[in-house]
Amino acid sequence: MFWGNSELANMNYFRLVADDDSSWHLQLPDTFPNGEDLDVWAFRKGVAYSGLQPVPILVQREGRPVDYVPTAFGSEIMSTRMANIIDEIAPDEIQRIPTVIAAEGSWELINPLHVVDCIDHDRSDIQYYPPDHPRLAGNPRMVVKLVINGNRTQGHDLFMAKGWRVATIVSERLRMALQDTGISGIDFWPVSAED
Repeated sequence: MFWGNSELANMNYFRLVADDDSSWHLQLPDTFPNGEDLDVWAFRKGVAYSGLQPVPILVQREGRPVDYVPTAFGSEIMSTRMANIIDEIAPDEIQRIPTVIAAEGSWELINPLHVVDCIDHDRSDIQYYPPDHPRLAGNPRMVVKLVINGNRTQGHDLFMAKGWRVATIVSERLRMALQDTGISGIDFWPVSAED
């Protein structure tokens, strides 16, 4: 199609971020309509989700609907149009979960399935948990600037970084595909190491 598969196209990587404050805000509720708890972190673990479907989505703030909407807990809601592009480029790297939203259009919750050990700790600006922390000793607590080592991405086009699963990272060719089709509500922050 309109995107290539050249080696050069996969050398750079980008973090997906929301880019439009005027767009709507969406969130996951604490429970399903039947009262069963909904684990709002279930879609940032890097494993397939096997809970109830479809997942209800609440419109937290009215605004202009856009193709890409991350929630407060890191989950990512996308238009089916955007999910189709990702599925074409990286079919084995996401799980597409149907949603119910009180809005026009077709929307899905995307669950990234790969967590890659690729953070360049020397070039990133990271604050770490102290060595005596009971559960997270030495892990990133806050990442001011994320830099990854592109040689350790294992050829993935969409993934989360081990130790900082808040960020979804995409390859250059996936970024180009999303930009070329005019996907809205999204920006791409470079995270590749500069040699």
